[in-house]
Amino acid sequence: AVPVITNNFAAVLFPNPALQNAVLKMNVGSAGIYQVQITDVAGKILSCSKPSLQQGENKIALSIADFADGIYMVHVTGDGNNFNLKLTVAK
Repeated sequence: AVPVITNNFAAVLFPNPALQNAVLKMNVGSAGIYQVQITDVAGKILSCSKPSLQQGENKIALSIADFADGIYMVHVTGDGNNFNLKLTVAK
């Protein structure tokens, strides 16, 4: 998995490719509510959550058991950050 890193934010998805579940590990510079969306390649929102994260390392479990094989995008926004990570589902 290739991490996304800036001065106050880092994120990585694992395992990638994933089967039933994936973990989004984020290291954030400040606590707050972040938005995590999973979309298909056409942009259709399949999952959306707004976890409250603490400053430092956080892990968010992503349930993808109902997703078909394919490529999905995980969009993370919060604290002035907006990042996209690619997630591959291969069962």
